[in-house]
Amino acid sequence: MNTKTANTKPVIKDIQGSDDSRAISINHVGICDIRLPMVLADGGSQTPTVGRWACYTNLPAAVRGTHMSRLVRVIHDAGATMNFSRFCAIPEAILEALPDADDCFLSLKFQGFINKAAPISKEHGYLDFEAAFYVWQRNGRLRRLLSAAVPVTSLCPCSKAISQYGAHNQRSRVECVLEAPDTTRLSDVVSLIEEAASCELYSILKRPDERHVTERAYDNPKFVEDMVRDLAVAVARLPEVSNYRVAAENFESIHNHSAYAMIQSPEFPTHILT
Repeated sequence: MNTKTANTKPVIKDIQGSDDSRAISINHVGICDIRLPMVLADGGSQTPTVGRWACYTNLPAAVRGTHMSRLVRVIHDAGATMNFSRFCAIPEAILEALPDADDCFLSLKFQGFINKAAPISKEHGYLDFEAAFYVWQRNGRLRRLLSAAVPVTSLCPCSKAISQYGAHNQRSRVECVLEAPDTTRLSDVVSLIEEAASCELYSILKRPDERHVTERAYDNPKFVEDMVRDLAVAVARLPEVSNYRVAAENFESIHNHSAYAMIQSPEFPTHILT
């Protein structure tokens, strides 16, 4: 005789929550490379993009597996509109969903876009840049990092000094990673990077604009070393920035290699940049 009723649900065994006899704890377990649509809310702008998420927690030695679907659910529940402050609040929800864990790492990588006006013609176009948020909560301590990597122009001071007809220049990638308050805006970090370059880039340039940026770079020559030092000075002036790393790579126009320089503060948490 069938004893099941309409209100009886079958019992599904929780394999993840079963005991493990190997006595080995796991530092990071979770999900990575999950892509979701998002809107970056930075200052007054709302920019659609795609976020690439990673989320890990620790796992005690006695527990066989974690509940990964809970991580996905928390990320979905965080909402499509995201800023640094909202992102930094997510680990608390993750640790509530996984009571066996007391350590949480979360990262979000995406393309940012700035609607920029050309310097003379004022033609508008979007400039893209790489961006990321990182947060690590462990034993009640929260560490927050945000990153922006922006394309710029650099012009060689040595080439300008020794050449009769001009100077070689190139496109550069300058990155700034800050351990900073959750109120820090990406757009402010992008501005600091552009100010440290020989000249910023634009999406749309008319001939008067092209002359302007060419002459601007020529009047403001910088080695790769100059850019990271100038950026480090600017970052050090920001309020409440506890640690930083700044780096620049010049994609050389007269060499088949790049020039590179990097400065980081003594206590910069490199291990968080996973």
